Parts: sequence; C-alpha cells; structure tokens
Amino acid sequence: MPKLLYIGCDRTLAEITAKMLQRRGYDVLCAVGAEEATAAVHLHKPDVVVADFDVNRAESSTFCGLVKQMAPMRLLFISASQDDEINLLNAGADDWMKKPYKMSVLYARIQALLRMA
Repeated sequence: MPKLLYIGCDRTLAEITAKMLQRRGYDVLCAVGAEEATAAVHLHKPDVVVADFDVNRAESSTFCGLVKQMAPMRLLFISASQDDEINLLNAGADDWMKKPYKMSVLYARIQALLRMA
C-alpha cells in the first residue's frame, strides 16, 4: 500500500482530505505546516508528499531540498497562485496543481507520481 504524507495549512481540512485519500487505498499520514511535515517525512519516509500549504520562494527551495535529501520520494505541491508553478518545480517539486482542484485530478496525479518511482 503506497504511503502518502498530506501536508495542509489547516488540521481539519487536512484530515478530511487524508480520509478521502485513505478511501482510495493509500496509507495516509497528515501534517500541518512545514515543521511538522519535515518531522513526519524523516520518521515515516512516505512514497509521495502532497504539500497543500503556502510557502514563499525561499521556504519552497529549503523545504523541497530538505524533503528530497531525507528519502527518495515524489513531491506534489498544491497552490492557489499560478505564479508558484515555475518556482516550485524549479525548487524540486515533481508536480504542481492549482487550487481549487478536483479530487479525481489529485488521485490521477498521485498515481502518475507513484508510477515514476
């Protein structure tokens, strides 16, 4: 069973999304914010990290680099700003989605990332 880490900026919304992903057959961990996410990545070594929280340019580079150094995994960022796409991909994200999004698209992107692993 693929292990995912879903990182949100709001605990309630993160837990709701995590439950939806669990229904699709994923083993899902949930974190809120970069600090909690970094600890979860280090401890659990997920196959895919879905980061649905806002970061500035400096934080995105630091976070992506740190995550990629800890374990081989795929990193999908979700952002409300179209301007983040190039910045996040250049910082090390494997994929990027714009908010709002459909859950079916999120499932498809996760599956694509798992096939790349």
